[in-house]
Amino acid sequence: MWNPFSTCSGKNWCSGAIDPNGCRKVEIPKEGGKMRQFSIPSIHNRVAQGALKLILEPIFEADFQPGS
Repeated sequence: MWNPFSTCSGKNWCSGAIDPNGCRKVEIPKEGGKMRQFSIPSIHNRVAQGALKLILEPIFEADFQPGS
């Protein structure tokens, strides 16, 4: 069974072994006949985004003042 977390270890990040995959791009129609590009990130990108959010969010949230 494939484990998406196994490809996102710190060792892979530091060595540069992780190469971001391209997003799947789909065009959806808009009013007026124009098309809008809609991007869907791959599972690897979503796992990497989630991991970075878990690490960075507490760091930056601590800097915000109650009134900001």
